[in-house]
Amino acid sequence: MVLYIDLRYPVTFNLEDIVNAINSHLSENGFSDVKVEVITNKPHVYMDKNGAVIQTLLSAYRDETGDMSEPTVIGGGTYARAMNGIVAFGPMLPGRELTEHQANEYIYLSDLILAKEIYKTAIKRLVSE
Repeated sequence: MVLYIDLRYPVTFNLEDIVNAINSHLSENGFSDVKVEVITNKPHVYMDKNGAVIQTLLSAYRDETGDMSEPTVIGGGTYARAMNGIVAFGPMLPGRELTEHQANEYIYLSDLILAKEIYKTAIKRLVSE
């Protein structure tokens, strides 16, 4: 098993030291089969917004929210780069402050419950195709 970490932001420690410390900690705590690998050279994710996967996710979002706006693209430097054929899919609800990846990140409970329903609908549709 490999744990992928996308380090896009500078840190105050040497990257090699951080990876070694994480791998050492994992091994010392019974996870010797888990290793950290740093994503540095994987291409950004691109999926056609008219393709089957994106349209399925979009339909689940629209059916659960009633929001018919165009899908938002925030870049391609996500965890999704770690595997082929996946895309990051998260709640960016209209009128809400974008707090993800910020200090004191939060989400309203009602938005979290709505996200659960969106994911549930999306998963059901993806597995039935």
